Amino acid sequence: MKIFLVVLVIVLSSTIHSQSESGMSSEPGQCHAKCYIQDTYETIGTRLVHPISSGSNTLPTKQITIINQPAAQEWVKRRVNKNCLPNDPNDCLVWCLVDTPEKVSHFIIPYYSQQYRKSLVESEDSILFDTRSMKTRVLISQGGFTEWKKVICGDRSDYGQIVIEVQNALKKRGFDVGVPDNQFGYQSKAALEKFQKANGLPIGNLDFETLRALRVDHGDPNQVDYDSTDVDLTQDQPTMDDEACWGVYVLNEEPVYEASQVQKPIYIGSNPKELNLVDFYGKPIAKNDRKLKKLLKKHPESIQWETIETQVEVKGEDDIVKRQILCDDRADYPTILNMVLDKLSFYGYEVDIDFTPKSRAALAKYQQEHGLLMGYLDYKTLDHLGISF
Repeated sequence: MKIFLVVLVIVLSSTIHSQSESGMSSEPGQCHAKCYIQDTYETIGTRLVHPISSGSNTLPTKQITIINQPAAQEWVKRRVNKNCLPNDPNDCLVWCLVDTPEKVSHFIIPYYSQQYRKSLVESEDSILFDTRSMKTRVLISQGGFTEWKKVICGDRSDYGQIVIEVQNALKKRGFDVGVPDNQFGYQSKAALEKFQKANGLPIGNLDFETLRALRVDHGDPNQVDYDSTDVDLTQDQPTMDDEACWGVYVLNEEPVYEASQVQKPIYIGSNPKELNLVDFYGKPIAKNDRKLKKLLKKHPESIQWETIETQVEVKGEDDIVKRQILCDDRADYPTILNMVLDKLSFYGYEVDIDFTPKSRAALAKYQQEHGLLMGYLDYKTLDHLGISF
């Protein structure tokens, strides 16, 4: 019986080791290696536009803090044994999980107070604005583990040529590989890992994903053809044109209201009693809620709707409200601005030919009279003016 169990264990072990591990291709001639998979982030460009003063008047202000990058943990390579003296310094490094502190920006911004709103409509003492560009990292996928990846086989006839192309590509991107040769030494490996870490790639080997990112031809039949001259290597980060612009409002104890619309059903079916199923703002009355839902589901075509203009209180996280606004470096910004000024002039507001303090004051007056948040050329104001882009 013991002999039978020993033989069974040997057979099972040989069978398991003969099979490919998860993530490994069974194609002959392919090589795989364990690569460290790191967290994947997306860098989002943001520009915050905020008021800083109102000319000669002093407005009450508040310091606010905006988190650019939340506190997190990441895996980094560190040396843990100071007595380790190998030929390759990377052999002494191990992966360690470390805490990274949050990164924040501080702003001093006037409150969205009556005094502030009054200054907006007075062109002689108009509000001054500042723009702060920020980069925010957003976690896309969680890493912290190793995974089998297809890599370049070291016995390939063109391995040395691929190494030289990788070294030249890294050097072109600002990573120090020393003098390019066909030897993938510790300096080249350190430069490769820095590139992989900076670009959210698997770390540790010449895997196919990294070669594609470096735009190095490696003979993969699935590789997309490309022209090495069609990439601007200086534009690794989002440009200003890629960034969204946000206007910042800081609320205080004074309640702030904004114009809004609600849809109210004014006629349901043919039974007059059913007219009392909703209140003035279209909200179902609790005791008839089930019956109303049934009518809405079965006979939606019998319902007539009325749009009710109302006011809702503006709320923000920690009294901070952000609204997307029109970036002033857009290619079509002058065209959209002219449309805005033409609309304001048509409605009887005094404007200049450009977005001067006089034009800003006219916009603020329009926003004030129509229950909109004041101060920025925001998307909601553009929609209210009937301007699409």
